[in-house]
Amino acid sequence: TGHPSSPDAGYMEFFSSRGPGVNNQIKPDISAPSRNRVAKAGTGTRTRICTGTSCSAPIIAGAAALLKEKCDKCSPLALKALIMNNANRDVKDKKTQRKASISWAGAGEVRIREALDADFWAYSSDAHDTQPSLSLGMINAAENMQVTRQLRLRNISNKTNTLDFRVQWRDSADEDSNAVTIEFNYSAVELDGCKDEVNVEVRFNINVLNAPSNHLTADRNPKALDQNEFDGHILVSSRQTGKTIGVPFHMILRKASKV
Repeated sequence: TGHPSSPDAGYMEFFSSRGPGVNNQIKPDISAPSRNRVAKAGTGTRTRICTGTSCSAPIIAGAAALLKEKCDKCSPLALKALIMNNANRDVKDKKTQRKASISWAGAGEVRIREALDADFWAYSSDAHDTQPSLSLGMINAAENMQVTRQLRLRNISNKTNTLDFRVQWRDSADEDSNAVTIEFNYSAVELDGCKDEVNVEVRFNINVLNAPSNHLTADRNPKALDQNEFDGHILVSSRQTGKTIGVPFHMILRKASKV
């Protein structure tokens, strides 16, 4: 769990640790406020300021509890997906005023009201990475290639939802570079009634000529990591309700040589 600054909602705390995680998977999954006034144990009436992950993690636990109360048959994966799908994606680095990377903010800042009102949810259905995110890890590109992931969409309402897809890059420079382009095997899909589901193939096309050289350093300099990260959200919108959810994607791309 990452933590935006509560007094400055929508901004990441400078001390919030950055991923990616093991095998370059997306980490953290989600962010939550970290500067909160909470009850002081044993006082009955007094409060104190709480900062850090110790204070942001309980907010996610509370959000999951509210979702479980509404949907007692929802699986842990469904609860996690509803929280991540409906996060505020416009979380920024206060110093640069640029969007925070997926490896720092995860899916975004938790928004429980949006999660409670959701009509559908999405997650990666790949057997090796069943998560509400698309982690492509480290890609050493020596030639043009395509990496695919399966995105499963599931209806949780009785409404019919016709869903459209688009890509929201975290940094427009990534899109402009044409090193990575993203396409789908369907332009739109329809979910008809509760529990209806469909798989959509997300295709990441990598153009090796436009891929960046290796900027990664042994000291894990985040500025160096920025130059090899390509990330953002796959947005899924309902034509009927106008509701949009987001599934974060992330890769570390660098040009390689054939040996």
